[in-house]
Amino acid sequence: MATEFIIGFREALEAALIVGIMLAYLRKTGHGALERHVLLGAVAGVVASVLTAIAFNAFSVEFEGASEQLFEAATMLVAASVLSYMMLWMARNTQVRHEIGESVKNTLAKGSGGLFLLAFVAVYREGVETVLLLAAAAFNSAGGTNLPEFVLGISGAIIVGWLIFEAGVRVDLKTLFLVTSVILLFFASGLVSHAVAELQEASVITFGGQQAWDTSGLLGKGNDVYLVARSLFGYTPTPSVLEAIAYLATLLGLGYAYRAAVLSARRKAAA
Repeated sequence: MATEFIIGFREALEAALIVGIMLAYLRKTGHGALERHVLLGAVAGVVASVLTAIAFNAFSVEFEGASEQLFEAATMLVAASVLSYMMLWMARNTQVRHEIGESVKNTLAKGSGGLFLLAFVAVYREGVETVLLLAAAAFNSAGGTNLPEFVLGISGAIIVGWLIFEAGVRVDLKTLFLVTSVILLFFASGLVSHAVAELQEASVITFGGQQAWDTSGLLGKGNDVYLVARSLFGYTPTPSVLEAIAYLATLLGLGYAYRAAVLSARRKAAA
């Protein structure tokens, strides 16, 4: 589904931008010969992320019944929290290039070996976030991960990164991140809502189970539009009252926090 594309594109683009800024700083300061440390660290981060995904998948299949529902609910809630933090952090920080440059500068002062670790941590952090978000998306849509869509998203991010740092093309990253953030805002709300549904099914939450509404007549199960709406926007035709409350509360609360973060960043930039 489109969810995997958005996740792959967003996370890979963040990693590509960090690595690209590090490489650009090294070239600008006459340390181009040290680029290999950054590239090796980035590759190691990708490898470690793949191994983490394999380990996570092997761990998750061990759960059955109520324990499986609890595990899926916990994964979706953690993923929603990570996603919310990531979105708000990106909205607040408009001087990412400067901050990364300072990190590279401080690392160089201690020796070139630290560049490997700096790149590794940056890429692996994005990799762990990706593993969580993909797992949550799979649980959310009640299906497996669409790897072709995910790979396409990563490929798109690599192309955008290349256009920025190698071809010198000006890309409107603010608009790009704004659009993906709005989509991910709905995705995070859906994760919270479906986590509540899993907790209700596991009888951990025993209230608010009454049906809030039924829109199956407009968009029921069993077609591609429903699958996209469920996986990307958290749609369900017959949510419980508590599911609906959780969705709307997350959407409005996170939306307000994101808007406040964007406005704060703009005021800071104008000052």
